[in-house]
Amino acid sequence: MEEFPLLERLLQKHQGRGFAVLSINIEPEDGASALELMRVNKYTFMALAVPDLAWRDRYGVRSAPANFLLDRAGRLVLQPTFDTAAARAVAEREIEALIVRR
Repeated sequence: MEEFPLLERLLQKHQGRGFAVLSINIEPEDGASALELMRVNKYTFMALAVPDLAWRDRYGVRSAPANFLLDRAGRLVLQPTFDTAAARAVAEREIEALIVRR
């Protein structure tokens, strides 16, 4: 969940600019722990849960975390990775550029 602090900072920085963050828990049995993670860390973005495991196959999510940046029309614009500090820095610059450009 290395991306959560970064996404929270971007969300706070760009409030009112049409930027939103959604977290989708793809492990229905972990719902309580996911909500606790959100509460303890004071993340303000929306956390959703999939209704069943078939959802992963339907949307092609093979592992977690999977990250997608969509534009207002729902088109995939970027699929950033956050697995290293360098990748997080690149993702932050790319996301910032997309937000400013819109």
